[in-house]
Amino acid sequence: MKKIRQINGWISERLSNWLATMWTFWILTLLIVSTLLIQLPNGAQGWILFVVSVFFQGVALPVLALVSNRQGDRMESVLRETHDVVLDELRELRAMHEELAARNNDLLARFERLSSVEAKIDKDA
Repeated sequence: MKKIRQINGWISERLSNWLATMWTFWILTLLIVSTLLIQLPNGAQGWILFVVSVFFQGVALPVLALVSNRQGDRMESVLRETHDVVLDELRELRAMHEELAARNNDLLARFERLSSVEAKIDKDA
């Protein structure tokens, strides 16, 4: 089953990439328009059906897929930019945390020294 999924994934990826190109749009457009050389639609209803169901549906897939891919690329760009900004903020926060931890350790060390000096003073007094 795993091998079949891999093959299906490979085929679907290649097919979706190929169908989402302007070359596919132009090839389908030429094929659909060339059918007019073979037989013209009869009457207004025939022309409307030809334009809507044959032409529009035939060329809509590559155009919609191309637009979808571009939107996905834009979204990926925004997400990558957001990710980079968040990582920069995280680095800054870590640096600030390390600095505060160092200051806290310094203050604790001073407090301990003062406490020991105070204890000596109390002992001597």
